[in-house]
Amino acid sequence: MAINPGSTSTKVAIFNDKECVFKKNIKHQVEDLARFEKVSDQMTFRKDVIVNELKNENIDLSELDIVMGRGGLLRPITSGVYEVNDVMIRDLVNSPWYSSLHKAKEILYMLCGKLDISGDVMSGTTVKFSFPIQQ
Repeated sequence: MAINPGSTSTKVAIFNDKECVFKKNIKHQVEDLARFEKVSDQMTFRKDVIVNELKNENIDLSELDIVMGRGGLLRPITSGVYEVNDVMIRDLVNSPWYSSLHKAKEILYMLCGKLDISGDVMSGTTVKFSFPIQQ
């Protein structure tokens, strides 16, 4: 499953190998989001919306092998795929730059803990990279 949260929607897709078998752009009402003081406070709400949408489509969450999301503002890291963990979530929630880029990681973490599967993110905007001449 791939998750891509935005400011007023959450996009979800499920793949069987390379074939997309489910895709939905879940739009959130402004009133629903307004009741949360901080963006980080929306995560349980968004996770529950995803779970309900999948149940309505008779998609068995226990059949998932992995949940992926996009990276965000992490510490400088080497480009790649990273498993979401306690340290990453703590850094994100306590970041002064918390934004929609961080939502995927929190939702992944909550879903994967519930399902006992891997939640991974592709490295994001803080990839540590330099050209050989810079080293």
